[in-house]
Amino acid sequence: MYNQRQDWVLFSIAALLVVYPLFFRGLYFPREMFVTHIISSAVFVGFWIIKWKRRDLRFIRTPLDWAVLAFAAAYALSLITAVLFGEALYGCIKAFNYFMLYWLVGQVITDYGGVERLTQVLLLAALGVGIIGILAASGFAVYPYAFDEGLINSTLQYHNATAAFLAAMSVLALSLLTRPNQWPAQLGLSVLVYFLQVIVFATVSKGAWLTLVLGGLFLVIGIPGWRRVKTVYFLGGLALVAFVTGNRFLIAALSPNPQYGLVYIMAGVAAAALVYMLWEAVIYLLKNHPKGKLLVGMGCILLLAALIYLLPNGTMGLPKYVLKELSEIGQSDNASYVTRLDFMRWGLSIVKDYPVFGAGAGGWDGLYHRYQDYLFWTKTVHNHFIQVWVEAGTIGLLAYAGIWLAMFGAIAAIYRNKSEQIRSGTARLLADNNWILAWGLAATAVTMGLHASIDFDFSLPALFIIWFTLMAMINALYIVTGKSTGYSFSGISAAVLSVLLGMLVFIIGGSALAGYQKAELARQLAMKAYDLTDTAEKRQAFAKAALHYQKAINASPWEGSYYSDLAMVYAEQYNLARASGEQDLDALYKNSLDAMVKADKLSPGNMVIQSRLLDAAALFNDFHLIMARLDRTTAANPLDIGNYEGRAKVLWRAVETAYKSDDDRVSEYCEAILQIPEMIEEQQARIKKNQVFWQGARLEVTPEIALNIARVYYLRGQYQEAIATAEPAYQMVLEQNQAMDSVTADLQAVYAASLRRQGDRLKAQEVLHSRPDDRAVYLYRDMMQWDELK
Repeated sequence: MYNQRQDWVLFSIAALLVVYPLFFRGLYFPREMFVTHIISSAVFVGFWIIKWKRRDLRFIRTPLDWAVLAFAAAYALSLITAVLFGEALYGCIKAFNYFMLYWLVGQVITDYGGVERLTQVLLLAALGVGIIGILAASGFAVYPYAFDEGLINSTLQYHNATAAFLAAMSVLALSLLTRPNQWPAQLGLSVLVYFLQVIVFATVSKGAWLTLVLGGLFLVIGIPGWRRVKTVYFLGGLALVAFVTGNRFLIAALSPNPQYGLVYIMAGVAAAALVYMLWEAVIYLLKNHPKGKLLVGMGCILLLAALIYLLPNGTMGLPKYVLKELSEIGQSDNASYVTRLDFMRWGLSIVKDYPVFGAGAGGWDGLYHRYQDYLFWTKTVHNHFIQVWVEAGTIGLLAYAGIWLAMFGAIAAIYRNKSEQIRSGTARLLADNNWILAWGLAATAVTMGLHASIDFDFSLPALFIIWFTLMAMINALYIVTGKSTGYSFSGISAAVLSVLLGMLVFIIGGSALAGYQKAELARQLAMKAYDLTDTAEKRQAFAKAALHYQKAINASPWEGSYYSDLAMVYAEQYNLARASGEQDLDALYKNSLDAMVKADKLSPGNMVIQSRLLDAAALFNDFHLIMARLDRTTAANPLDIGNYEGRAKVLWRAVETAYKSDDDRVSEYCEAILQIPEMIEEQQARIKKNQVFWQGARLEVTPEIALNIARVYYLRGQYQEAIATAEPAYQMVLEQNQAMDSVTADLQAVYAASLRRQGDRLKAQEVLHSRPDDRAVYLYRDMMQWDELK
């Protein structure tokens, strides 16, 4: 009795660990993930203590167990060649956390009853995610950003992921509906399938719609006998109700009175119940009425005729964005398809350079800009096979593919066991029910996997945990067949290694959380310092921020952002001390430089960190340091024109300083500015000709760059070249800007001064008078005093 009660407690803990991430922003953000590391590892070690007392030291039992462990190990090996070590370590610990949760689920479900209970928990969790999304779209503030910009994000904070998850769960619910149950359960499952699908259709995501259809068809394939007809009926009937209701609900949600959308939801519930009752009526007629087949046949013909008439002859009041989404399905030139194919192509290029161990977790984000042939911003590959290949190399890809193969192998063994049971006299109904449960889990996993192959669902830890949970449930059913012998890794060594793994994840997770909290406190102090006006208070606040960043680094020394933020704080302290007239600034300069070096080493391709380091370098007003940082940002993202604009601006400041102080390096700096167009041309050579999906400013010589090139030509006495450079740039900014800004004024001054030096005084005056500006006039007069550079 005690063990039974203990088993229920353990099941509840494992089930909670699996579903609670769904309600904490999918664990996408670090803080929630760090807390999960601590909880999961503590429970994992606790389970081993209980297993020790029960003298059960089994650890690995099936090929699927080995594949999941190999997947986590592949991420550990990726640390060898990781591009962003901190991110790679973070990803490695996540992978082992996934494994621990997979293993925990396998420990608490040992029969079909346990799998049934956990299936019910998953469906209840999906229902909760759906209810939050519906309430948020109906105008109730139940969860931050659950409904944002007309999209139902719910608790996962991303509408495509929410739609894909609920589509998969609707497939799972549909598999249970296929089995014979008492009418309350059948009615409840019908309403649940409808409710989950109504959110899928209300969330405008053609990818989720496609995977729902494909996942549903995959489910139909494995359903035995006449139940396949029942599956098709409920899949089509409930999806139709959900589609119509979802779109009417979305129209209401975007109206001034979004709460009226709940009326459509309730009407849809009634329609879903009607779909169920219609099925029961059909079954009754076929069994009990002498002309049942005729009546059912006539009804089907009438229904088919109505659908044929309605679908081509109207849009059924569908919103324009839904029609647009539907029209884009199958369009090979659609942005969603083209960009995703390009992401995959860039990912494969990365794989060529990191083939064995991969670039580590975060490797894509640190590298993909270098492999692009047009500028685009994305955090992931949008294909989990290639995402894993980039991050964990061929070893990781083989492990990930091995999980799928092992799952299908387990399903095949379960199917053979079902056939053997029927041949040995086991009731067919029970054997079929057990098989449908297993196949439903597999269909749900496939549905999730399909969408993860075109989006970044599995980069959300909560969804990957759900997928691993499905794998663990299938694995448990495979073990029940008794065919999993010969793959075991058990005993004292397995127990010791497992406990050490749990302790390692606990320590790293705890350290990461402590570092995160200290860094957050440091950021708050730094932000407070920026708001202060008193210099003494400002310096004190920055000093406290630096202290807390040091504590964050001590706790989590592999996080590059802490070093970049610390470098910025030291740079601010340096600036304040210099303004106060202090002479001894070497220590602050050295501390900031050391922090920059460490941040750069840990996060060489992280654009946020690289930009932060550039800002810190600018505060020192150290030309060589700034140029070094610009080299790093340009290397990290060579298609971003902002990097070249920054380079031209910094170099011109150096030219001015060197020119005024008779520094011999002025010619070197001028030549560096003139080389910028060549640098741009070099990158343009690899740009894709069709730049339809380019994000941000184009990679070309901008007015800001042309301004500094024209200045160099003017300084060197090459006035014709200065005019040829300044004039088109000046005309361009005039067309773009109604009011004069600093770039326009500076171009006007350079253009006019070059004309004047060429002897065209009237044209110079005409340029200055065309858009009168005090700044331009002042600069023009100043430039007329410059001596030509020899």
